[in-house]
Amino acid sequence: MEFAVGRASQRSAALSFNILEPKGTKWHWFKYATIIGNYLLMMFYTVISGWLLYYFVEMVKGRFQGLTSNEVANVFSDLLGNPNDMIVCSFVVIVVSFAICAIGLQKGVERVTKIMMSLLFCLLIVLAVRSVMLPNAEIGLGYYLYPDFGSMQKIGVPECIFAAISTVIAVIENIVTYGMDLTGYSRKKSAAVNLVLLLLLSLPCVFGFNIWKSFEPLGSLVFLLFCTRRCGWGWDNFHKETAIGKGLPYPGFARKYISYILPIIVLVIFISGYLSLFK
Repeated sequence: MEFAVGRASQRSAALSFNILEPKGTKWHWFKYATIIGNYLLMMFYTVISGWLLYYFVEMVKGRFQGLTSNEVANVFSDLLGNPNDMIVCSFVVIVVSFAICAIGLQKGVERVTKIMMSLLFCLLIVLAVRSVMLPNAEIGLGYYLYPDFGSMQKIGVPECIFAAISTVIAVIENIVTYGMDLTGYSRKKSAAVNLVLLLLLSLPCVFGFNIWKSFEPLGSLVFLLFCTRRCGWGWDNFHKETAIGKGLPYPGFARKYISYILPIIVLVIFISGYLSLFK
């Protein structure tokens, strides 16, 4: 639905609702939530991507060879206590991501994302083949097929750097286009201004693990309602837009499910996620 809204309006979420909404409605108010949400996401996700970059570099240097799981955990603890390394890694991720977005959508974002995700896919194939060739591989396959969900919080995978940076680039592209739509800036100027903002906004997350340590799915629902309600863009306009071009058309028989059942499912998941915080 986000793709259909974007293609029909030819704008980012900062202006797409203004163009498609019926006159007199207030769907465009949601744009403020999308803009703020992207900045909030990048305030900590860039720091996490910095962690992955740090781990990737240390792995290439061979630092983790021969270390026990506790010793590897100590490396991460040392990183959290070192704001200088965290700032450098986070800033590298931010600068590289904005540089890619400044080049352009097709020449920058799409090209780099295709390469990085292809590398990730190839890496997964290599790891899968290698894992079944190791001694006692059947034990590992058993562990894979019978997962312990409690252990997932303890496992770090250095190769996630490819997926993480791809996500950062995609969200930063949203931020850059917001700046272009709302201010009329060129792509490079919007990237430069938002680069400075994110460099500053990421610092509280970095310092929260060390210097400041002593100070201790709603968007999808809006798009669902906007694309299926008469007071919004409406199902007919949405379905017509998705039928443009080659490929399978959007299933018309799913209208009732998408209009009434799916919003309830999304709302239940959203509420249950917050209720779990108070248990």
